[in-house]
Amino acid sequence: MSVLTALMADSASVTLILIFATLLFLYLLFKSSFKSDKYRFPPGPRPWPIIGNLDVLDKRRPDDTMCKLAQQYGEVFTFHMGTEKYVVITGYEAVKEALVNRAEVFGERGITPTILVFGKGKGEKTQAEDP
Repeated sequence: MSVLTALMADSASVTLILIFATLLFLYLLFKSSFKSDKYRFPPGPRPWPIIGNLDVLDKRRPDDTMCKLAQQYGEVFTFHMGTEKYVVITGYEAVKEALVNRAEVFGERGITPTILVFGKGKGEKTQAEDP
């Protein structure tokens, strides 16, 4: 008899496993609101554990989703893709402010796995490539 079969046969063990799984889910759900971030991010939709805000993203028209979120949260908002946080800037004036007037702050960005997968190495610059 396997260990899993023995555990499932005892109702107390099943109850303990379900309680543990529920507590783990609740911890992951509320973990982000209890920890203090190093940076203050703009407002945005509350993320789910693991998937972030991907549940609200229209896979066929992600631009429509971002426009709707911009109407709700303003021209600058936070969007979570999985466990990664992204600051989304919409609208001509907000983009101009970020990229022209505050270029030193917004000019660099980290290389994320998404950029590596979809960019296929194009557009990324490493320290070794700097002149």
